[in-house]
Amino acid sequence: EGVAKLTPPYAYYSWYIYANLWTLNRLREQRGLNTFTYRPHAGEAGDPEHLAVCYLLAHGINHGLNLRKLPALQYLYYITQTAMAMSP
Repeated sequence: EGVAKLTPPYAYYSWYIYANLWTLNRLREQRGLNTFTYRPHAGEAGDPEHLAVCYLLAHGINHGLNLRKLPALQYLYYITQTAMAMSP
């Protein structure tokens, strides 16, 4: 009960990872190294907010089954051709 109140939301974690990867990638680019992409595991279960946050921050997502329940968000993913890895 007390732990759940102290746990930050998914959007906070996602922003933290995105911002740190952005900084790390700038450093790696300067040194001529390969960069990383942010492709979180989102959309298989959990709150639909996770898919919305990933749409704004990520290069792509893994899974995305819950997009079928959110036609507007599914359309945004389709129009922008956001990468999605799905397995049967």
